[in-house]
Order: sequence, then structure tokens, then C-alpha cells
Amino acid sequence: MPRYYYGAVPALAWILSHYFYGGVHYNWLAAEFFPLETNPKSSIPYHVYGDLYWAWSRDDPHDKHLRGMRDSLRLGVTARLPPGISDLTLVRRLRRICRRAAVTWFYPVVYRVDSECIPAGRRFAAGSAVTGSSEMLVRDLAESEFDLLFADNAGDPGFRRLVLDEVYGTARTSSAEALLVLERRLLPWVKR
Repeated sequence: MPRYYYGAVPALAWILSHYFYGGVHYNWLAAEFFPLETNPKSSIPYHVYGDLYWAWSRDDPHDKHLRGMRDSLRLGVTARLPPGISDLTLVRRLRRICRRAAVTWFYPVVYRVDSECIPAGRRFAAGSAVTGSSEMLVRDLAESEFDLLFADNAGDPGFRRLVLDEVYGTARTSSAEALLVLERRLLPWVKR
């Protein structure tokens, strides 16, 4: 098994996990950043990164990959909230953010995980991984267990505040403040 595994997600996924899911991340990880020979396209972090970057660089709210990411994030809101949190208002607000977040929140970031630090009991094979794809799912990835790569969108003040300042410890933002920052940058509508 390779030592480092990689996963690409929109910054919004990192933000939701960091601020609203107790810093616990749910991530599909591939044995290589570009495992062309072993994984289907949807399981290649390089392609996921590229698809997100393309939509982000074009500021295209109708991009099919963004629509799929929006749907996945929205479905994950209910499934991922920590036990005991039953604030329906928060759930509605987070789902609305996932549905209407500005494209800037879909800037891609990459997780690099040292697989030797993840016990076998926390690594799962599902989907294409069951049929030979070189990937794994970690449902409870702590922020101390991965490096965040390519998080270099410093020109965007919201990204800098909610992601970079948190990662580098230069400032702290509360969950309530993060929610307001996200809600200030919603699209007026997203055609389905």
C-alpha cells in the first residue's frame, strides 16, 4: 500500500467539515494523485481537482460537476451533523448554502493523507474500490491526519479567512461567523 493517499474536494466541503462537523472530514482517497491505470475518472483526484478548477476559473454556476458536488454536499449536511445537533434552522441554512453557494467556494483543495497513520479499521472500500480501484474511504479523518495542498486562493478574502487563516493559525473564525460569511455570498438562484 502506498504511503500517501490523495483526495480532492471543493473548499466548501473543507469549510463544512471544519466549522460544522467538529473538524471531522469524510473523504475518498486515491493511492496516487493521478492513478490513471487503476481508477475510474471519478476516483482520480487529479481529474476531480481539474473539473472543479475549470468551473471555478470560468465562474460557471451551471457546470455539471458543480451541480453534482452541490447535491452531494447538500445530502451530506443531514448525514454528517454531529449527534445531538438537531437545529433544523442550521440544517436548512447549510443546505441552502450548498445549493446556492457562489462558485468561489468550489475552489478545489487536495488532502494528502499518510496512510500509515490511519488504522485499517477506519479505511473502507466501497464502490469502484471493491472492484479493484486503488482508493479508500475514511469517514472520520481528523484535521491533524492530513495536509491541505493547493489551498492557495489567497486573493479571495472569504477563502483566506475561512480556510487559510484557520489552517495556518493566523486567525480564528467561529462557526456562527463562518455561516454569515458563506451566506453573504450566495447566488440569487441556481437553475436545476
